[in-house]
Amino acid sequence: MSLAASGGLGAGGGLGGGLSMAGMAHGGPSAMATHQHMQPPPGTTSSTIPGMAPPPSAAALGADLLDKNQGSLDKRNIRNVASMPIIAIDLYGEKIEVASFPSTEEDDNKTAATEELGLLCKSLGQLGSGDVVLKRDNDASHRAVRRVLTKSKGYKSLFQDAMTTTDDKDAAVVIQSPFLLLGSRNCDQLRPVVKAKYNVSTDDNTAVIAPSSTTDDDGSGVTIRNGTLDGISAPQGDDFDRVNLQVNLHSSKKSLTLLPEDAVGILLSKAKSYYESKNLVVVEEDEEEFLEYPPAIAVPAWACRDNTVESLLDACNSNSACVYNRSVAALAGALLPHEVNDPKIKNKKQIVMHNLIQTLIKRFQDEDKRKQDMANKGEETARSGEVYMPLVVLAGMTPHGIELTAIQIGNVTSPSTVDEMHCIFGDFKVLSNVSYQLDTAADANATKKAIHKALVQLSEVVDDIYPELEEDGGIVTMLTYGSIASQLTMKEALTVSIQHINNDEPDAVWNDKITFTSSRQEVVALGTAVLAASSHARIRTNTNDKQPKPRPGLIVQNVAPNAVGVSLCLADPEKKQKAQWTLPKVIFEYDRNVPAGPHQIELCASECVALKIDPTIWNDTEKLVEEGNKWNTGKHIGEREAVARSLKVKIVQQQERGGKWIQVGSVIQPLTITSSQKEGDDGNDEDRIAIESAVLEFSLSPTGIITSTLTSDGHSIVQATKNARSNTLMYYLKWIVAISFFGGFLVKSYVEDKIFERDVNRLLTYYKNVAPNTIADGDINNSRYLVWKYKGKKR
Repeated sequence: MSLAASGGLGAGGGLGGGLSMAGMAHGGPSAMATHQHMQPPPGTTSSTIPGMAPPPSAAALGADLLDKNQGSLDKRNIRNVASMPIIAIDLYGEKIEVASFPSTEEDDNKTAATEELGLLCKSLGQLGSGDVVLKRDNDASHRAVRRVLTKSKGYKSLFQDAMTTTDDKDAAVVIQSPFLLLGSRNCDQLRPVVKAKYNVSTDDNTAVIAPSSTTDDDGSGVTIRNGTLDGISAPQGDDFDRVNLQVNLHSSKKSLTLLPEDAVGILLSKAKSYYESKNLVVVEEDEEEFLEYPPAIAVPAWACRDNTVESLLDACNSNSACVYNRSVAALAGALLPHEVNDPKIKNKKQIVMHNLIQTLIKRFQDEDKRKQDMANKGEETARSGEVYMPLVVLAGMTPHGIELTAIQIGNVTSPSTVDEMHCIFGDFKVLSNVSYQLDTAADANATKKAIHKALVQLSEVVDDIYPELEEDGGIVTMLTYGSIASQLTMKEALTVSIQHINNDEPDAVWNDKITFTSSRQEVVALGTAVLAASSHARIRTNTNDKQPKPRPGLIVQNVAPNAVGVSLCLADPEKKQKAQWTLPKVIFEYDRNVPAGPHQIELCASECVALKIDPTIWNDTEKLVEEGNKWNTGKHIGEREAVARSLKVKIVQQQERGGKWIQVGSVIQPLTITSSQKEGDDGNDEDRIAIESAVLEFSLSPTGIITSTLTSDGHSIVQATKNARSNTLMYYLKWIVAISFFGGFLVKSYVEDKIFERDVNRLLTYYKNVAPNTIADGDINNSRYLVWKYKGKKR
């Protein structure tokens, strides 16, 4: 079908002339007593761990152990960083939390070292705020920053000579939360709370790469402005535009221009170097091996946009970088046991299980007991073939946004190895995610309203997707994560919201029976390290089949944190028509299982003509196809060529339910191609050829990265019309030949049969009149034989 979406199709293989487009707290204060803080339950004993399971050898790493959610990871990338620690970073929290997972040193496919007891995933502590603070009016500082920007090295000098912790404007330049600028193409797209952190220049900078000498900041030393990547052209509203930072680091020197990726890259590099300082790694002074460490970053749902995640991966500067949903990472970290000192043996630690872990295990045990009792009575459960997965709701808040996520947990194991200890529950199934970015972080009322709105939407989606939730025991708990203050705020707002939900009519699931569980501040970083170790095949378990096979330690089934759609514009610029974009057609809706795609949309010139006449049929596929067929004739070539040249398509993404659609990438003209005879030209509209049809494919990753591919057969509209006419003539000609060929045999056989019967009757009449009462008189078989024998010899 045309101009309509169809899923599950391949990537347009075999279509010539294709076009492509890339289209990525430890124990809290006394106030926390209102939560069920995850402390070791009384009577908990240590778990015996005989040893860490041998890591997968590089040669034996199969496709089943690769994480399908991390498209950039393959066997080669995993093998290249196997000897390096994984650095997990919670970049979007109030403070940057860092954790690590050790390397898997391999020698002849054997583990070089194992730990007898203890968790491999370690918290390295807090790096500080998400600000980049640089010394001001310091020659060494200016020189160190310039070296990093031009040569991408010298980070140790940058940390020592340029970075500081003071927030005195006279002594330092502060780049506040540069990760909030990632992926922004224009200052107008930024939220007010982000703009308030910087001085915004109205003068578009056309030289992002080259330093500028302008110093139009407000005294803070940092100005944001619109720019482009090529350093020549002015911003055009396409994918080459960038918001850049103009940093006046030294009063007597030119200001420095940084992309947000550069500033975030400094934070990530600092986090990687944190591992060396915390683990007392001895390296030579000039070596910067920490830059090669594979990073893993947790991103909240409200930041999971294509442009943002793509820029974040650029800032990582690593082929082995992993990005995970922050709520999923928080759950993985909350379900990670922790070590405490053994009171009986000095310098020895024991592993204890948190209350949440034991609550979930008890849920599974009760369900197994219930099923066993029903089986003994000869009864069957309503969903006997389904796997029981209890539901946990996660609630997280940062200074810049809130998110609520409903996740089912499954595949409980009896931890007997270090691998299984890191993933006691091996399956996470995300049902829904609702998030909102806060425009005014200091406004408590606005924050509470956003939390209430998110909870109402989440409850509606979960009730629709999981109607058996009440039968399965309801929600296990609401797990809060983040700083202690944010968890208290979240719990208070959620409690009030649940009361509001039950004001009109009591709800069987979303009521005051829901318990709240708090978590340590570092659970996001720890969970990110566990997820990354599973993606890198450093944690693995076996399936529960009769013939167990290796599988990743943790398998996550994600849902889309945002919506993706396409919008068309058919205004003819030659006639100076005002550009009017259609309402977006949704391709990937919220809470769809991801990775998703490829999903196809066929764009056809004839249907675009019908759409231009009646834009209301954009979402009526059948009528669109019917009306488009009326223009698919030779006499309408001019109309189809005109609309093909004017057709523009943009991919849009909606981050908040009911929010604004944001353009992703550049506007494309799918029904025009550059003439092969003019490949060296600049691609002006008059040099482009209108084509009849093209296919646009989309794929969506769990973190919001959109991959799109545009393919076509390259046939112009005139050529396509001729081909269609030739195909029609050939179609009818084939039928005529077939009918003539087979019909001729049919007519010939019919005529010959009639002649045969006539001759037989004549011969019988002859014998009856000439030789009556003889043996030949009335012998029809003999007459038929004689007619057949002398066929063609009658004369």
